[in-house]
Amino acid sequence: MVSPLQSGVALIVGTGPGLGSALARRFAQAGMAVAVAARNAEKLDGLIKEINALGGGGSTLRL
Repeated sequence: MVSPLQSGVALIVGTGPGLGSALARRFAQAGMAVAVAARNAEKLDGLIKEINALGGGGSTLRL
């Protein structure tokens, strides 16, 4: 049976060094596709690399 998380997409706004980035990593570990948004482009790029390494498809949205 497929978990609801495995077929879902998460959009997380405010993925600085805290709760937002931790949620993005957790959703990626659960198999979700994750889109992250924040103002700091360098941190977004690093986070999306981590998300992709964890198995979640990821993309960034720069604010």
